[in-house]
Amino acid sequence: MYRFFEVNLLIFFALMPINDESVAAGVGRAYFVWLSVFNQFVISMMWTAFAEAYRSKQAKRWFGLISAGGTLGGIIGSIVAGFISSRLDVSFVLLIGVLVLEWCLWRGNRFQQSTTIRNQDALQGPPQTESQSHHPSDDTTNHDVEPKPTARRRIWSGVVAIARTPYLLGIAGFLLTIKACATTVYCQQGDVVAQAALSESERVQLFASINTWVLGMTLAVQLFGTGALMRRWSMRWVLLIFPAIYVVGFGLLATMPSLHVVIGLVVIHRAASYAVIAPAVEVLFTVVDSQTLYRVKGIVDTVVIRGGDVISAQAYGALRAASISLTGIAWLFVPIAIIARLAGASLGSAQRRRQSRQEPVPIA
Repeated sequence: MYRFFEVNLLIFFALMPINDESVAAGVGRAYFVWLSVFNQFVISMMWTAFAEAYRSKQAKRWFGLISAGGTLGGIIGSIVAGFISSRLDVSFVLLIGVLVLEWCLWRGNRFQQSTTIRNQDALQGPPQTESQSHHPSDDTTNHDVEPKPTARRRIWSGVVAIARTPYLLGIAGFLLTIKACATTVYCQQGDVVAQAALSESERVQLFASINTWVLGMTLAVQLFGTGALMRRWSMRWVLLIFPAIYVVGFGLLATMPSLHVVIGLVVIHRAASYAVIAPAVEVLFTVVDSQTLYRVKGIVDTVVIRGGDVISAQAYGALRAASISLTGIAWLFVPIAIIARLAGASLGSAQRRRQSRQEPVPIA
């Protein structure tokens, strides 16, 4: 699959220098769509592989640092892209992408081989087949060898698995409430900034400052706080505390709406989302058996998360169209944030119960 993406990049590299305006516009739109799909697919598959390879204790220790690697990669990638585009045609950045993908493929294969060897050594048994290598779970494990399903059947089986498994359904529900809160904060940021009547340069400086603060806080927490937080606190408390940011934030927006309040909420919720809740959610999947994990992970990352973004944005637009004020919307989302807290607490307890039924395999 990585080689397929590499070929795609080479095709875009060949098409981008074309000077025809209609061709250039089409290539630009195609690349934007391709990049969105590629980004979603690669990140989802990466976390799926990590969730399968690591047990909960190892995941709590390493997932924060893995997330920090992604943050650093974004920083380095931006610097490299800026350096190359200032000296060569911007399309040459895609060649760097091909080399990076090839390196990721090599490292991924090494990681998979190392994980397989360690699992076999830890289990002290013969090499396992793909159908045997899975995490234990209560109601999603299937020991029968079945014919390889079609893509449509795999998607449908993933939907059915989520619907029939309370734990997976809880993850989906928790993410939907969190995404509803996050998308509403983003939309309110736009409205509050528009009402502030800032000049174009002031808006650019404001958003640049927000991104700088978010990036700095995210990296600091990922490097020094995420692992310690998830190891020392139970997942129940981690998932209980994060939605409290929205409870307090929406409460403040409802009682004292201002640009400073919304900026503070945006910075804190984005940094906490990237540094804590994202790796914490991935830890939840470490107690799901491999067969079910590969069926449901893509659905959760696309249909649930991205679909939640779209639905929440449409709902916010409908509320504004109904002449509901920003204060009214903030009050409306306080109970939704409370529901997210309760869902997170329940989900964290369920993860701990599942973890206690597993024999951890030391990966690192």
